[in-house]
Amino acid sequence: MLIAVTAFLMGSCSTRTEDNVTPDPQQSVELVNKATRDKIIADNLKTKGEFEWAWVDNATLFSAITDGNDGSMTVGYMPEGFKNINTRMHEIDVKSSEWVKAKEQLISDIQAVYKKYGINKTRKELVLREHDVLPFFKVSVSIVQVVDLVRNSPKVRYAEPSTYNFTMPGQNNHRITGSPGCGSETSGTIPSADYFRASDNALVSWHLEKNRVTQAWGISGKGRNINLGVIDTGTSPAQPKLGSSFNGGYSNVGRRIQRYGTFAPSVWFWQKRKIDGPNDDCGHGTSMSGVMAAPRTTDGTPTGVAYESNLYAVRGTDDVMLNSGDEQDGVSDALVLLANKNTHIISMSLGNLWSVGQIADAVRYAYGKGKMIFSAAGTSFSWANNIVGVIFPATMSEILAVTGVTDRNGYKECHNCHYGRKVDFVLVMQRDGSSSRTALTLPMSGNSPDQVGGSSVATATMAGIAALVWSTNPSQSRATVLQRLKSSAEFYPNRNSSFGWGKVDAYKAVASVQ
Repeated sequence: MLIAVTAFLMGSCSTRTEDNVTPDPQQSVELVNKATRDKIIADNLKTKGEFEWAWVDNATLFSAITDGNDGSMTVGYMPEGFKNINTRMHEIDVKSSEWVKAKEQLISDIQAVYKKYGINKTRKELVLREHDVLPFFKVSVSIVQVVDLVRNSPKVRYAEPSTYNFTMPGQNNHRITGSPGCGSETSGTIPSADYFRASDNALVSWHLEKNRVTQAWGISGKGRNINLGVIDTGTSPAQPKLGSSFNGGYSNVGRRIQRYGTFAPSVWFWQKRKIDGPNDDCGHGTSMSGVMAAPRTTDGTPTGVAYESNLYAVRGTDDVMLNSGDEQDGVSDALVLLANKNTHIISMSLGNLWSVGQIADAVRYAYGKGKMIFSAAGTSFSWANNIVGVIFPATMSEILAVTGVTDRNGYKECHNCHYGRKVDFVLVMQRDGSSSRTALTLPMSGNSPDQVGGSSVATATMAGIAALVWSTNPSQSRATVLQRLKSSAEFYPNRNSSFGWGKVDAYKAVASVQ
């Protein structure tokens, strides 16, 4: 359904002089309503398993940017004729004359379109953000002709709404709002069968034994000299195991944790972005960091997979669903940050139902810098599982997608976990028949174990296992580590259409010939 636009836009009215006519920018545009836009997205997700804004027409894109959203468009640019940008992302210097010229010409062209329709915009009013490493910028859009211009330019790689609030068609109460993934998952007393005490009295989650991590510890470097990166909601300042006690207990090997923040909550366009720091106010990031690298101690907190590794923990978002521009900015910046650190592995237990150009740029930048990147296949609402398999960015070829299954024989996906042809690895992390009996991890504060499930914890565990494999020889290549992980999986050398290489055997991966 289309709705004719009759809204007045300041400065856009037709004016006439004897020699000049200023065109009306709204004389022919029709907005595509939200229900129709959401149906287009849902239909593509269901039939193709993915969605890109490049697949819709200009009126639909303009409507998505301006109707009920923030009026901001993200533009990926390049010099005209530039080749193989996806594999060269890490080589680009956006401050070089070639790239500056391409960007400034685009911005000038957009200003000219506005001026043609009687709207004068300064560069400061027009450009809402420009990245200093990746080739994209954000502009304010109020007339459809800006969308027309940008999409017709050979300098433009993608043009997308910076923020889009999606509602599943027919599910009015299933708009993605709130803070998905936040809060404790622990309900009542944790069954004694879901953890055990090792011979040194360290507490160990049941799922580590199930995936043979405990056996792998006996022959691996336990992650020593490997730098793990995690992009999530940050780490709790009230949890010393991810602070002053990170190098404590049996993990006292001189390792370190470094905490960063790249997330800046939404502000009005005239206000400067302000990073809000590394502290977790959600809980998800603390849980993931704990699973990956919590220290091995005897005071009741669960041991992390790679408990001798270093950890770079970045608060890149305030929840796990990346559907807003500030979250996409935070995650893009976090990927660039970790790409330029001495990290070996990056873990991201977060995502979006469809692709986001600037995050894809950042993933390719980090991959080009040699990082091994894991991302969750997705854990969401039952309605989402019915229309989409693996979520973005786990759909990307540069990323290793991970999902979780229960401990029954065979393969039963964990509660509300996504799966599909783009899954690479699978780990056991939930008791069969009980969605509340999942993996143990650090709480936001104190020593009492918390629980966490979904493809999120499978991903964090998988990143930790990769660190165990890498620590057997820190000089080995990313390709070698990946081959060892693949060779340990149940279906290798074949791939399953829903579960990739299958369940990983951590002991087998660590013990394999290098």
